[in-house]
Amino acid sequence: MNKTIISAAAAVLCAAAVLTAAPFEESAVLPLRAVKEIHDNGVAKQTLDKGETQLLYCPLTPLAKEAASFSENASDEDPTFVAESLHVVKKSELGQGAADTSLDTVSKIMRSISKMKGMLYFSNSRQKWEVLYSESYMVDDVKSKKAVPDKTEGSADGRTFYCFQDEHTFGDCIYRLDYRQTENEVSVQFTNEQALYYKFIKAVKPGNMKINLVVSDLGDSYAVYMVMHANIRRFSILEKRMNRSLNSRLDAIYKWFTEQF
Repeated sequence: MNKTIISAAAAVLCAAAVLTAAPFEESAVLPLRAVKEIHDNGVAKQTLDKGETQLLYCPLTPLAKEAASFSENASDEDPTFVAESLHVVKKSELGQGAADTSLDTVSKIMRSISKMKGMLYFSNSRQKWEVLYSESYMVDDVKSKKAVPDKTEGSADGRTFYCFQDEHTFGDCIYRLDYRQTENEVSVQFTNEQALYYKFIKAVKPGNMKINLVVSDLGDSYAVYMVMHANIRRFSILEKRMNRSLNSRLDAIYKWFTEQF
């Protein structure tokens, strides 16, 4: 009987330890150059030149490093576009300081795909704000494309969903959403399941664009890390246009995320 009680007590303590896991220490996981960039400019971001693979601002956390390991999961071709950005936002600044800023809320927000409808991004070519996604919702699978409600219950860890998005530049496409969640991080990777077209040109083959969003708990703040990589058709004018357009998406996703609290 005593052994049973002790075992049960140990299980409860272990569960409590997981639920109250300590957040990451900012000084231990954020690269010094990223901290300086954020201090000076509000964000640390870069777009890699062709042939470069070194990401400078990736937090030293498990899910961020997993998202940054694009070279291990890339297709036969090296990405022609790679960009990363890192923000640190104080929890007290989210939802005007009155919001639930728990990691569970973060997880629900990252699965609230329908709320991405109407998201704005800044068009560099037109120099004005425009709607990025005119439509956005989860679907039951790739083939039927039947709209379903956002799946926000429980943990996101290990879950895979699909969504339909009608995007300003590429038009409509189905994306696969792969989620991870630990006691102090949540991540999602968007992968295009269909080809992406720019006007009449097939710009990106299926599976060749991945957008990663990782939110890591730093105690009083969240680190919001994004990394995007894509194999864009090698056509100089198209590449330049796409590079500018894709860069704007990182800013748009961060803006959208912080406005959901």
